[in-house]
Amino acid sequence: MGLILPIITAILLGYADSQSKKKLKKNLQGQYLLKLNKSFKWLGIICCFIFSVLLSQTLVHWNPEIAILAPLTCLMFLIMGLLLLIPYYRYTVLFDTRKIQVTGALGKTKRIEWTAVEKVSFNATTGYLKLATPKEKVTINRHTIGFDQFLKYLELHTRFKAKDVSNVFKF
Repeated sequence: MGLILPIITAILLGYADSQSKKKLKKNLQGQYLLKLNKSFKWLGIICCFIFSVLLSQTLVHWNPEIAILAPLTCLMFLIMGLLLLIPYYRYTVLFDTRKIQVTGALGKTKRIEWTAVEKVSFNATTGYLKLATPKEKVTINRHTIGFDQFLKYLELHTRFKAKDVSNVFKF
């Protein structure tokens, strides 16, 4: 059992990395769309499935000994599932040669111009690339399909280079 979890994690991270390298196609308006990769969807579905199985088994085999731990465990899997599924379906990054538009998991949309970007930072632990203008900040998830292409656009349309932002980025 001690070897299974690292293997699954390595497979998921390898899949996410391969999806980040995918080449995107422009839509009819000449924009590119970044969305989270399918591992978010499938892990969310698995967590919700585990929640439903645990909940049904808890209800069928209810006793006072599991009165606290069982509902908390069920709730934990439900929250994990929702925290994976909601961003998968709602989070988008739309960009072209002029602007970047990020719609977060809660539906809030932020827009910035490439020319207004003053600061770029990357947190390797969270996997978030942050772009800041004087008025707005946007966050781009590294696990989006086509993220590497976004980095190339970043280099073309700003003074920042991906390798200077973080040594994690290599083309």
